[in-house]
Amino acid sequence: MMKALGTLSAYIKHSLDTANSIWIAQKEGRAKDGNDFTDPAILKMFHVEGRKQKVAFPDYIKSLKIVPVAISYENDPCDTAKALELYEKATSGTYEKGEFEDIESIIQALLVTKAACM
Repeated sequence: MMKALGTLSAYIKHSLDTANSIWIAQKEGRAKDGNDFTDPAILKMFHVEGRKQKVAFPDYIKSLKIVPVAISYENDPCDTAKALELYEKATSGTYEKGEFEDIESIIQALLVTKAACM
């Protein structure tokens, strides 16, 4: 796992050094409750290459020139699915996703977004 994180961290640094942008999600999945906080493991992964170069964490993170970006929908294409999931969690304490539920949500969001752009 550490080798994979090191490879990814080096790739990110190389890409940025060669004027290529990188988009990285701050954590897995989407926040259904509006609380989008960055997973600390992402920041640690960034610094793997910095440690290798013996650069302090604040200096290395600053050198990456991270630009936060937020994507917001006027109308969320998956609002009904999110509401059902939250309802199940609130009433039964758990929610188990179907096998292709995430893929279906992505397709739904793309179809609605495409239609809105036409």
